[in-house]
Amino acid sequence: MIYLYPLFFLFAFLYSIVGLGGGSAYTALLGISGIDYRFIPSTSLFLNVIVTLIGFLNYRVHIDFKKRKIFLILLYAFAIFGVTLGSQVDLGKKLFFTVLGITLLISSLISIFRDVLLKDKERELEMKSYILVLIFGFLFGFLGGLVGIGGGIFLSPILLIAGFPVKEIAGITSLYIFLNSSFGFISHFLRGNINPNIILPLSLFVLTGSLLGSFLGSFKFKPILIKRILTLIILAIGGRILWQGIT
Repeated sequence: MIYLYPLFFLFAFLYSIVGLGGGSAYTALLGISGIDYRFIPSTSLFLNVIVTLIGFLNYRVHIDFKKRKIFLILLYAFAIFGVTLGSQVDLGKKLFFTVLGITLLISSLISIFRDVLLKDKERELEMKSYILVLIFGFLFGFLGGLVGIGGGIFLSPILLIAGFPVKEIAGITSLYIFLNSSFGFISHFLRGNINPNIILPLSLFVLTGSLLGSFLGSFKFKPILIKRILTLIILAIGGRILWQGIT
């Protein structure tokens, strides 16, 4: 497990440069680390809490809290309910790795096409758009509780389709991931599915990487290239974990 510590630092560093949390990367690395599968969701969620808290502090200025107060309260309430339910489900080892592998593959494909589709399509939002986002917010929260991801990578395309401004999407999803991850971790903690000996060292590496990445993110890197490389890595690991689950 120790040999993976530098990779957690690297993923946190690179993902924070492009404004992402890296939850799918952490679950992927934990999935191939050989640790007890029951500790994977709680560990990944805790690491997500650290990174997305930093992200939210950067993006919160883009959220129109006054205009969307009721919607945001409902969205985060639905998400917390979903992630709490998902955290109570024990899939069993083989099914867990199967679901995790599929989730990583889908999230990778979404990332590949997200930059192509991500245009600022802000428009007047209709009631059905808000309802759609609330439903998916619950479902992605439930999925996040199951496998240990924040769900933001799934929510952001839905917000985009619904017509939210791109900059506001970053703020909404960062808080969404933070709350999902926090309540998901608490739920796993109450069930005893945590291992401090795994979480604490990784937290130090992820915190250092995300702080450094966020600081350097203000310079002119090639974030699209970095993100695509990371996505291909997650795609490959997701395929390996899926194979591990079905064989």
